Amino acid sequence: MKLIERLEGLDDMQEVYHNADISDEVMAQQL
Repeated sequence: MKLIERLEGLDDMQEVYHNADISDEVMAQQL
């Protein structure tokens, strides 16, 4: 998730897409 956040933070990156299969449990830990 940190990679995606860093990519979104770059000024020259307008949109970031990914197709990772992340479980709800892991997502809850990240938030």
